[in-house]
Amino acid sequence: MKNEQVISIDAYISTFSKENRLVLNVVRKIIKEAAPGVKERINNGMPTFTFSGEDLVCFAGNNTYVEFYPTQKGYDAFHEELRVYKQGKGFVYFPLLEPLPYHLISRIVKYKYQSCFVATVTENITFNESII
Repeated sequence: MKNEQVISIDAYISTFSKENRLVLNVVRKIIKEAAPGVKERINNGMPTFTFSGEDLVCFAGNNTYVEFYPTQKGYDAFHEELRVYKQGKGFVYFPLLEPLPYHLISRIVKYKYQSCFVATVTENITFNESII
């Protein structure tokens, strides 16, 4: 990704080669299917997906890999499965020359989404009980 500022995920993805756009769009689709109602935004120059005000996951493209940011909670829950991939601080490299672990990405997003959903419901129940 060039150092240009982008304002949408579509604009971000459009800066990559056709082959990389296909992969990034599939990753985006998997995230959106795994977390209905997720909000999209660009944060720190990367596609970021949030639910109920919490970042679920982010990703970034590159010519040779996809950087996937599961956040600490997602990383901790799937550490054993993620350890087979090269890692950076807070993210995992998924090489484009190998099949991307779409199922693992989906499971991480679902885990994060369900955690946020439960927290939101619990917060609402606690709030509602306080007014009774």
